[in-house]
Amino acid sequence: MKIYTRAGDKGRTQIVGHKVVPKNDARVESYGSIDELNSWVGYTISILTDKTKELHDELEEIQQILFDVGRDLATLNTDDKHEFIFTDEENQRQTKWLEEKIDKYTEAVPQTKRFVLPGGSVEASALHFARTITRRAERKSLNYNKRIPLMKTQLFSLIGFRTIFCCCKIC
Repeated sequence: MKIYTRAGDKGRTQIVGHKVVPKNDARVESYGSIDELNSWVGYTISILTDKTKELHDELEEIQQILFDVGRDLATLNTDDKHEFIFTDEENQRQTKWLEEKIDKYTEAVPQTKRFVLPGGSVEASALHFARTITRRAERKSLNYNKRIPLMKTQLFSLIGFRTIFCCCKIC
């Protein structure tokens, strides 16, 4: 399968359901930020050390969640041919999983009395960077959703999972 068309895209892209939109469309910006975050989490996995390898499976699960979030963001509310992955039930299940991870890592480190400055180790720095990408992706998605509802279900609690990156405190 070729990954190019030789026709040029003229600054447009096709989203789930075959609708063509400008590449700078807020929806594309939204799922593009999620894609960027997913790539950065993949990079973070690639630099884990023996000390931090325990994060591998959880970060990989986060990557899968992000892939699914991006797919749902790229799907029109009016598209009846493609089911949304994040039904209310799935959203609750994923949110519970993320909250359990947040609790796990919060309990594993001393209580923080001030803001944690980004850095500390290569892995921690990468996770801090992922946290900031997450915040941007959340802002872009919420901003667009105010104007035009993106999804039939509410998955913004999943986009707002940036606190899972509190595991950067143990790196």
